Amino acid sequence: MAFWEDQDSQLKSSKKKSFVADSASDISSLPTDDSVAIGSDCLVIATSDVYILDSTKTWSKLGG
Repeated sequence: MAFWEDQDSQLKSSKKKSFVADSASDISSLPTDDSVAIGSDCLVIATSDVYILDSTKTWSKLGG
């Protein structure tokens, strides 16, 4: 399991974050607390899938 967190340099005060994960199994390790905002995203390298943190604080696969 590995993932990388990145934050827009122009939005330092924003809680919207971007992550990069090795595999889809890493998604369950991503935060869902108040440290991340709805709309945060994660790219999964192995599948090229993108997950977005939705309004229920669930990481949902884009288009899926």
